[in-house]
Amino acid sequence: METENRNYYIIAAVVLVLIGGIVFARNRSVKERERAEAPEHTTISASTSPDLGLVIPEDIPYRRPSVKPLQSAPQQTKEGDPIVYLTADGFKPFITKVKIGRSAEFINASGKAMQIVINDDQGSQYPEFNQTTPVGKGEKFTFGFIRKGVWGYHNGTSPVDKGIIIVEEAQ
Repeated sequence: METENRNYYIIAAVVLVLIGGIVFARNRSVKERERAEAPEHTTISASTSPDLGLVIPEDIPYRRPSVKPLQSAPQQTKEGDPIVYLTADGFKPFITKVKIGRSAEFINASGKAMQIVINDDQGSQYPEFNQTTPVGKGEKFTFGFIRKGVWGYHNGTSPVDKGIIIVEEAQ
């Protein structure tokens, strides 16, 4: 009887060790996958906008949103202007460059309303950039940029969704 109980304890211990090893291995692989997919740190280089007095100093770190690029969606209009998508994960791409005199097209690919609003600290400098009426999924907002600078914006209906437009001199 004592030998039989001992065998049960040994079998139970072996099963517990196996289960623990499986759980440990699974958690480790999930953590490694999350670490591999983690957003990278990057730096915005110095840029000035003489007409606005806006300066972005060297080495301002920001964290890229941890979203994958849209695989099948076009990145430019037929005219070559950039397209920015609002997705469930935020604006893609996070930073968009456009030349003075060109437009950027903002397409709502999310399930929430989209209203492009310039960040409050710059609102008085470029109020025309503010979209007056929100649009729903599948709808778009197009804006033609006539002022050089670096413009932070967000979704007025969901302020956690943010992006940056860099308007450069036409060449």
